[in-house]
Amino acid sequence: MTNRVWANTLRAGVMLAALLSIVPPASANLIAPGTTAAPDVFGALGGTLLASTGTLAYSTSAYSGSYQSSVFSSDPANPFCANCLDFVYMFTSDQTSIDPIHRATVTVFNGFSTDVGYDGTSIGTAPQTVDRTLNGNVVGFNFLPVVNGVDPGVLPGGQSRVLVVYTNATSFAPGSLNLIDGDVAHLKGYQPTVVPEPGTLLLVGSGLAGLVGSRFARKRRA
Repeated sequence: MTNRVWANTLRAGVMLAALLSIVPPASANLIAPGTTAAPDVFGALGGTLLASTGTLAYSTSAYSGSYQSSVFSSDPANPFCANCLDFVYMFTSDQTSIDPIHRATVTVFNGFSTDVGYDGTSIGTAPQTVDRTLNGNVVGFNFLPVVNGVDPGVLPGGQSRVLVVYTNATSFAPGSLNLIDGDVAHLKGYQPTVVPEPGTLLLVGSGLAGLVGSRFARKRRA
């Protein structure tokens, strides 16, 4: 093989590796706004834990239990990028709860790509479908009632699988987790957010400086 052919082959291999590193796997079930699909089943979570609520209690008129919301980075399984964030949730229902929990929603995800499912190595009730509202804000996990022997919602005394939303976001802020059936539990969570570009921060800073300067000048004239 000549040096030129070897160099061309090497360049082609590098380009292919780069493409594979940025293109999501073909098996990924990316949930676009306004769609409903079966959830993806992921392997065990990896990466670095960036934030967690810890285990917190909740209570409504229809059910009570505990939950946890977390954010991970640098998860090799995230299909979007090496530093993209995973938003992770899990909840339980006390044995004394009156109703099962048939839906969980998390917000706010508009403007971001999402791959939605659950950790297949975790235990508990798995969602049967996942969805996203038309504006992309809300991602939902649906634990449907019994139909032809299919598992019901998260029953009293039960728990959900570990629910996962892979995103292409690289920063996050406080968000929400909501558990829905006979009542709604509004719980703490996390959401993706956009970090302003340095140029945008410079413009905002310049504008504030100008505003302060103009007010100071008016006071001096007065």
